[in-house]
Amino acid sequence: MFDKSIQIKVEKEDKDKYLMFYDGTIEYMSATATGGRSTRMLMNKIIDFVKNEMKNNDPSHDFKHVERVVDLTRQIAKSENYQGDMELLEVAAYLHDVNDWKYSGSETAGVEAARLFLADQSYPEDKIEKVCQIIQDISFKNELGNTSMKSIPIESMIVQDADRLDAMGAVGVARTFSYGALKKNTFYEEETFQRTIGDKTLTKDEYMKTSRAGSSTLDHFYDKLFILKDRIKTQTGKRMAQERHQFIWIERERDKQNNEY
Repeated sequence: MFDKSIQIKVEKEDKDKYLMFYDGTIEYMSATATGGRSTRMLMNKIIDFVKNEMKNNDPSHDFKHVERVVDLTRQIAKSENYQGDMELLEVAAYLHDVNDWKYSGSETAGVEAARLFLADQSYPEDKIEKVCQIIQDISFKNELGNTSMKSIPIESMIVQDADRLDAMGAVGVARTFSYGALKKNTFYEEETFQRTIGDKTLTKDEYMKTSRAGSSTLDHFYDKLFILKDRIKTQTGKRMAQERHQFIWIERERDKQNNEY
């Protein structure tokens, strides 16, 4: 039930400045509230939207992945002493994998979905463009062969690092095999064990082709996971990546040893 004393106070003041929630809490709408909605209400709508859009995805790109990326985004931003728009980072982190190209078949579907949804929420146009830019910058495939990606804004660096960190470590390994199973990829090919780190750098088109289907799951480790630590941008992200990379490296050495017998 609502706290009656607080409710009376709200009714005496400008009710348009407050929002009352079903859990009985009352939140003051700050000057940063957008289109008559508080950050909390906006985030709730985003969460519902993302959950619905990703409900049929396999565990490699489900809502749990999104939650981990949002949490990592917060951790990195705090450690990097980020002083910018935290709401912007979280919005981008929540929306970054909606209509992902690996599932939708379209490189632009994700950005278009984010733009339309945020416009429906009366989110400021300048912020919508920044969110969409972050979503585009996050992409691993777009960075292949693109040296200009080194100059992306700090906002993009933070969310990009968060997404890449979730592709590393134990969770990253599990996600890789989950996606491989979805695509019915083989675990490995015999020639996979002859590969070395950095033996070849895929172009964007080559990477997209192998990600859709046709490559072994273990090849994906060489194509992406083993080189991710060198593509992390923030200092915090680099520290976090070392431990996660070490886990992947140990598993690689075990596989290599097992194959020698």
